[in-house]
Amino acid sequence: MGSDMEAQIVHLLFVKRPSPFEPDEIIDPLVGILADESECERFEAEHKDLEVSWEDRFVNDAEGHQIATGDTLYAYFYMAMVRETPAGKILDLLTDAAVEDVMYQKENAQKMLDVGDIQVMTVGDIRLGGDFPTISVPSDWETISE
Repeated sequence: MGSDMEAQIVHLLFVKRPSPFEPDEIIDPLVGILADESECERFEAEHKDLEVSWEDRFVNDAEGHQIATGDTLYAYFYMAMVRETPAGKILDLLTDAAVEDVMYQKENAQKMLDVGDIQVMTVGDIRLGGDFPTISVPSDWETISE
């Protein structure tokens, strides 16, 4: 791995579960971002009771920084719906909102708020509820601590 890296691959981890909004519906929320595919395989092996899947995504703006556990990444969703649950604000993926992009630079993520929502995620942090801080408008940046 050299410093001439361009795009890097991360692994988006999903787990099927009942919807917090409609209990008779199943959703497949993003529950984490991992730097190494072996971490996805280990999580799946340790949670045989869950239906786990993952997708590879490029991070195109890391500019030579090797993405690792503990880094903050920004997952951009287009046409998502944000609703409150007892656990807090989460994206309602029943609207089929997909992760369109994953960014390393906060400035790039901020530019996307005109057309979508951002989830602020730490690489390696897995939250089965999918309840990562969600930014829908610029003032939301002030409400989260990174």
